[in-house]
Amino acid sequence: MVRLYKWKKDLEPDDRQPGKLSDNDDVSLPPLDSVGHPSEETPSEDTFVPPDLKFPDIESASAARKKSRDNIRRRGEILEQPLAQKEVPEPESSPQIQETIQPSLQLYSFVKRDRSSRVAWLLRELDLPFEQRWLDPYQAEHLSREYLQLNPFGRVPVLELNDLTLFESGAIMTHLLEAFGDDRVIPEASSSERPYFWQWFFWGHTTLDSAVIDFLNELPTAEENEQDLLPQNQVDPAAYDQLQSVLEPLEAHLSGQTYLLPEFSAADIVVGHMLGLLSRRFEFHDFPVIEDYLNNLLRRPAAEDFLEGLEE
Repeated sequence: MVRLYKWKKDLEPDDRQPGKLSDNDDVSLPPLDSVGHPSEETPSEDTFVPPDLKFPDIESASAARKKSRDNIRRRGEILEQPLAQKEVPEPESSPQIQETIQPSLQLYSFVKRDRSSRVAWLLRELDLPFEQRWLDPYQAEHLSREYLQLNPFGRVPVLELNDLTLFESGAIMTHLLEAFGDDRVIPEASSSERPYFWQWFFWGHTTLDSAVIDFLNELPTAEENEQDLLPQNQVDPAAYDQLQSVLEPLEAHLSGQTYLLPEFSAADIVVGHMLGLLSRRFEFHDFPVIEDYLNNLLRRPAAEDFLEGLEE
């Protein structure tokens, strides 16, 4: 704000001294324009302006005010803008953190060809390392108090997976497929082959398993017959007919294909395991497709231990 100092008219011109006021001096403000700034009117001839005070440059002041308003507006626009998301680089993990934590697995078995071997086959197909614990049935280790706490029925297999304990090969394999299965051993959930997978998987655990065991139980022991493989004419006709009723449809299904489904799956493990047990006492001359199917399965690296068990 600029003040204009004015001499009173009753003083003589000679008595006016610039820059000095008496007690009777009247100090008045210049008129203001519409926006509150000093008017640009030219001071009257009796208006004195002290030499150390000057009128502001109106144009410069207006430009400064406009610049200030523009700065305020720009700051407001910046505040209204959303904050940019700063990309934070992901920390590099050490090799130990990147390694997959493997579960702790223990599989209880009698021999390399019992029902635990189908579980072992699946574990190897899944690349899951496990510890195999062998029980001696002749020492009744499967009837010990410790083992009966794992399986009250005293049978194999039993799988200990971290804090989980399971018996029954079908239940164990189903859990492994749900927990660790991928398209190497089970079709994707959205695949049209998934229902057929479960069909053949449980067919091997039930229909085929019971037919093969019933047939083998009807055969004389190897000691009685002095040989493992029996010619067909030495096989009980009723037992053979029952087995044939299961093998013939399987032979027809496998005709023209390598596996039960278009690709290898855990269903082939179950069926291949039972056919492998059967092959120790039965020749597949009447079922050449099944014979080729079995031989192809037994060439898989994951079936190596099972094949050794068949030869023992």
